[in-house]
Amino acid sequence: MWDLVTAEIMMNPEHCTFTPLALEVVIEEGQTEGQTRVIEGAANLNVCLDPDEEAIKQTLSQVFSSRK
Repeated sequence: MWDLVTAEIMMNPEHCTFTPLALEVVIEEGQTEGQTRVIEGAANLNVCLDPDEEAIKQTLSQVFSSRK
């Protein structure tokens, strides 16, 4: 489901308010391996923390209910 929402937001970036954050992925072996965490420093990407849920649902509903 998350990949679908991500794809929708990338096609319609106006459906989200993006926040610049500094993030890294834990690569050390252990229980937190693969976890994404906020770090100190300059932002290295923009994160969608405030999606427009209704707009996303509407778009996906239109896509999956359309016929050719």
